[in-house]
Amino acid sequence: MNLIEVRATENGTLPFTRNTIYKLHSQKRYPNIIFKVCGKLVFDMDEYQAEAERSRKKTVEEAKKVRRHAQV
Repeated sequence: MNLIEVRATENGTLPFTRNTIYKLHSQKRYPNIIFKVCGKLVFDMDEYQAEAERSRKKTVEEAKKVRRHAQV
């Protein structure tokens, strides 16, 4: 795991600003990426990258379906 303590980072280090990460955590969004360990909010960069890759693959597959449908 590549866990990064949110409070100890500078803006620009993570894909979101610290304020956005705190807001997403308070809204219980992305609990597999943003969570607390021993009272410290952490960001799991490995899980974020894995999620980004899954999203990219899904988008590519959807685009292929749209192109196939448009050719018919």
